[in-house]
Amino acid sequence: MIKSREEAIRQPSSENVGGLARKGVSWSITQIVGNQGISLCATAVLARILTPHDYGVMAMAMTLTALFNVFSDLGLSWVTIQEPDLCRSHVDNLFWIGSVGGIVLWGSCAAAGPMLNAFYRRTDLAPIAVIAGAGFLLSSLAVQPTSLLRRQLNISQITKAEIASQIVGALLGIAVALLGGRYWSLVALSLGKQLVYLALILWGARYWPGLPHALSSMTRFVRFGAYLSANGVLVYIARNLDNILIGKYCGTDQLAYYSRAYFLMLLPASLATGVLSGVTIPALSAIAHDRERMGDAFRRVLRAISALAFPMAIGLCVAAPELVRFVYGPKWNAVVPLLRWLALASVSQPVYTTVGWLYISVGKSKEMFLWGLAQAAVLACTFGVAVRWGATGVAIGYGLVATGGVALPGLYFAHRAANLPFLSSLKPLIRPFFASLAMGAAALVVKALLKPLGLAWQLELTIIVLTCCLVYVAAFGPTNLAESVNARPIANLHSSRFSYASVLISFCRIFS
Repeated sequence: MIKSREEAIRQPSSENVGGLARKGVSWSITQIVGNQGISLCATAVLARILTPHDYGVMAMAMTLTALFNVFSDLGLSWVTIQEPDLCRSHVDNLFWIGSVGGIVLWGSCAAAGPMLNAFYRRTDLAPIAVIAGAGFLLSSLAVQPTSLLRRQLNISQITKAEIASQIVGALLGIAVALLGGRYWSLVALSLGKQLVYLALILWGARYWPGLPHALSSMTRFVRFGAYLSANGVLVYIARNLDNILIGKYCGTDQLAYYSRAYFLMLLPASLATGVLSGVTIPALSAIAHDRERMGDAFRRVLRAISALAFPMAIGLCVAAPELVRFVYGPKWNAVVPLLRWLALASVSQPVYTTVGWLYISVGKSKEMFLWGLAQAAVLACTFGVAVRWGATGVAIGYGLVATGGVALPGLYFAHRAANLPFLSSLKPLIRPFFASLAMGAAALVVKALLKPLGLAWQLELTIIVLTCCLVYVAAFGPTNLAESVNARPIANLHSSRFSYASVLISFCRIFS
């Protein structure tokens, strides 16, 4: 892939970005659908083998590994993707810095295991920390090969490695669970997936690191990565303090129910932004010199994300009882009220995810850190107060604050840092938001009509999902779903023709 140490590793040219982005979106759709499908299937099987206690123990251990995971790439992956002037020597140095960091993180995780035991007053968490910590070394070795592929918008190799590793990890986890491994099956799933991914991504990138050597420009790279890592700590606080407090004061069962609700809450964001995240940052970085073109491209990204995520988030709230039973089984009914409150955050989470894309694409990691500091402070105060009412109180606090107090301000300051007009980016959100509300209202009416009939929950869920799909598409304008899917790519959502496929394709055309 790269022949000389001093050979420049160029970003895609402006002329080629469009074609590469279109191919990248297609592969990203395959990746996210495959990953989430495999993950849901594995979760559905494991949830019927394991107990809430097993998931609670693993969630407690993950509060530690999630903290160290913040530093897993030291922010250096985004240096490789975003930096305009990059050569093989830079990548080699970044690889070895990251590898040493992975070893340090593994050792730190193992050393912190006894403190984790003391914090939760348990004896079974330290061994998990020792074994699971090996994942930091595996992931650190995969950072630079993956980043090189993303820089060139070669998403196909990443997709193949991701899906293959997900399958192997899921099968390994289920096998360990069937053999009585309990929560160790979740550790086996994670490590198996990481090991297979590392092997496949090294082969796919054709990258083998050379020896490290001194370069004056590395200081700038490390500073950029340091701010991203510091922001990662703040993101960790925002996303894991709720788990820490629930596990500390409410016990393993409530933590298990909350963590399972949180997993479902993240699905809309994962499905919607996962399709585009691997493509958007490299593509926006390649055209960051042209702010007008960058802004137009970003608005198309928001349009696609909101069109996919808003209806899924509203659907989570409306069909929570049926979805929980479908995914986890009847013993997890306590997840339902938590999921309904977290679904509020699920509406804004996908749009809020794009905040980081703007900061990274224009190289503003310091400004990203400062916003993360404010966000973490707001959420920490919310969780500290809400935990008095248990997991339900935390879910209510998170849903309300994430929706009303974090998402829009975050989007505003990211636009300011990127020198893009903020109000212009809100317009693409209006139509999918109100169409999703209409969909949710219709689904509630259908649920009320179905309740006296005493139908099986599987049939009721099917009817609700079909209702949601039909009403949402109708609220957007098209009357024929087949025509909508095959509609000619459009540049304006106010047209009467709309489809997910056309939005994804038309968003990419802005790069052409």
